[in-house]
Amino acid sequence: MQKFLPLKAALAAAAALMLAGCPTTQGEPSADEAEEAAQASQRVVIDTVCVVRHQNKSLASDDLIKAIEAGVQTRGVKTRVVEAQNIPQDCRLCLYYDVTSEGKKMKSFDFQAVLDGKPLQRGSGAIEESGVIKLQTIANYAANYLQSLTTAPAQNAPADAQ
Repeated sequence: MQKFLPLKAALAAAAALMLAGCPTTQGEPSADEAEEAAQASQRVVIDTVCVVRHQNKSLASDDLIKAIEAGVQTRGVKTRVVEAQNIPQDCRLCLYYDVTSEGKKMKSFDFQAVLDGKPLQRGSGAIEESGVIKLQTIANYAANYLQSLTTAPAQNAPADAQ
């Protein structure tokens, strides 16, 4: 079991650094390469996920939070529950959750991770036609979502970021 959460952003940065250090390039690194290397050396391993309690009381129950925490913890990561209106500065990786509904029917249980203020890919799991979802299912969805962040392919940078 992993002790720390390797994040796709860190993996993508490491791959970029390996390419930037390719032996076919000669001379001094470009300003962009130097800045990227400096940022990579300052990265800290994230071993705690801050689970952000939903503001809707029906989605903020302790049992639901415990299920999400249990799923995250199966990936070898510590959790910390924080309130949405008061997220501490040291929460670098926050996990938000919600439910998608159509009319009065719940369709999916959704997750959104945010790393240093930047959203990562979203994830969701289906809710049965009856509208019932077990806490164990939510825990499994949380674990699978977290795993998907570490195995997702690197996305291309937006054109305006180049």
